[in-house]
Amino acid sequence: MRSLLIYLLCALSVGATSGQDSAKPGEIPQVSGWVMATHLLTTVTPDPPKKPLAQCSLAVVNLDVIVEVDGSVSSVKVSSGWEDLQDSAVKAVKQWTYKPYLVNGAPTRVGTKVMVLYPHDGKPGPMTVPDGKGGLKGGNFTPMPPECAQRNDSKAAPPK
Repeated sequence: MRSLLIYLLCALSVGATSGQDSAKPGEIPQVSGWVMATHLLTTVTPDPPKKPLAQCSLAVVNLDVIVEVDGSVSSVKVSSGWEDLQDSAVKAVKQWTYKPYLVNGAPTRVGTKVMVLYPHDGKPGPMTVPDGKGGLKGGNFTPMPPECAQRNDSKAAPPK
């Protein structure tokens, strides 16, 4: 589980160092999902999968989201993820609210990425939530059971 979480954190952090990419006039500025996660005010939990997920599995739906100047979500489009879970993720994220994102002190319409996780056991939800101190903490997920730990059953190659 730890290595999966580290992989997901690394995947999300690629290109997310500045928080905002420069946008051409008329384009919506893109803000990293990590930065916008600190602006989350409310989230709605997606419906759980209709079919139970396999033991030790973790499904993900990645979304492209537009956040308006008032912090409401106006557009949610699936960029990738489990097809059976996409409608549930879109429906939930459309109901999320954010603190307005400020550029030069003015609320600004921005685009961002959202990753919704569906653990095999427990409630689906965002990967991170605000910690109340301006940072982030992991979503409310139950840890993977010990039997889900990665096993290294491979043997070293014999010396030549």
